[in-house]
Amino acid sequence: MIREIGDRIILAGVAHVLPQSKEEVERLIIEKKPRFVGVELCRKRYFELISNPNSREKKFEFSRAGILAYILSYLQERIGKKTGMLPGEEMLAAVKGANEIQANVVLLDRNIDITLQRLLDKMSIFEKVQILFSILLLPFQSGEKIKLEDVTHEEVVEKLISSFKEFSQTAYTVLIEERNKYMADRIWEILNSNSGKILCVVGAGHVPGLARELESRFEEKEISMKKD
Repeated sequence: MIREIGDRIILAGVAHVLPQSKEEVERLIIEKKPRFVGVELCRKRYFELISNPNSREKKFEFSRAGILAYILSYLQERIGKKTGMLPGEEMLAAVKGANEIQANVVLLDRNIDITLQRLLDKMSIFEKVQILFSILLLPFQSGEKIKLEDVTHEEVVEKLISSFKEFSQTAYTVLIEERNKYMADRIWEILNSNSGKILCVVGAGHVPGLARELESRFEEKEISMKKD
């Protein structure tokens, strides 16, 4: 999923375990030649990927957020084994591509520990139990209605986001909405303090909301300029 906003922002929506996403990122960097390449990583996840790019070992931290991070990482790797691509390879491809064209790499995401802790703090007991059972049952579920290769298609993404919101409003708010705003802040900061294009590589589920957030800022800026 590719969405261009204005003449300087390109949002590349990827599926974190699909080889096609990695190839698309590599193609876009060569084609668009951005001055900045933003990636959906925080400093912690960035350095973990850079230091162990080929490792399947998952670090375990004995805390509520650490346990949740471990489980989510494990599930992503189970899916990655089916597709033949480790989670995060598309982000590494973006970093490598940026270095090859001498573009600046921008870390867009909020610290993963803060996000997971906020999720645990805000969820009700019912939501925690509901999500825990869903996570535990996921590896045994079959007959998926949506093919993995379709998860970057716009209509499919909107459907998945809607289903996720219905499943848990709290999880949707913390994992999607809050991070969209955080990443929009980072993109807006770069946009207003530098020149050149910025290509942002983010999960496909973030593209619709992130695009709306950025478009609204352009509208507000235009209204403000007309008033002045």
